[in-house]
Amino acid sequence: MVSNGEVKIAVKKYSSVNNDYSLKLDASSAIEEVEDDRNIKQNEFNFTPIKNLFDFPEAAIVDVLGVVTVAGYKQLHIAKKTREGSMSVSQEEDKTYKRFITLADESGSAISLSLWGRFAEADLSAGAIIGCKRVKIIVYGEKQLTSIASTEIVANPQVPRTPFLRGLVEDKSIFNSKLVSKGSKHLAIIRVR
Repeated sequence: MVSNGEVKIAVKKYSSVNNDYSLKLDASSAIEEVEDDRNIKQNEFNFTPIKNLFDFPEAAIVDVLGVVTVAGYKQLHIAKKTREGSMSVSQEEDKTYKRFITLADESGSAISLSLWGRFAEADLSAGAIIGCKRVKIIVYGEKQLTSIASTEIVANPQVPRTPFLRGLVEDKSIFNSKLVSKGSKHLAIIRVR
């Protein structure tokens, strides 16, 4: 329960969350844990089929449901940051984990998803069905998805498409999906093995 907060109209250009309102809290605000109300819906998704992601602009925030067809290894990523103070210049290393997976769905299309930080450390293997809420579309040679701070990943989400995708995993047809990328004028289709 939240008290002493202010509900405001969301300024969407400053947020990666697709909500019409935001909640502003200050020092007088209080947050208390309460028991779950089973009547409140959990994890509302607005899934976009993978084949339609290529029509979205770069930096769009989307929800995706798919089967992990390729699960890469967790890798340590080190970014060097230069900090300039009033008297000196120092370099710091920012260490985090990254992992690349490929997601496919019943449309026969697949897309690469970069997982960062805690998402890279999740126990995901080929055949896992995941719902990704608030992943960002990026272009790094081709359109891809990447996790961001507000991303949520749910294994086997309770949605009508999950049993159908489970059937595609069981008959292995999902693993023949195509990795599709649209460049400025070309459409490349690459078989995923």
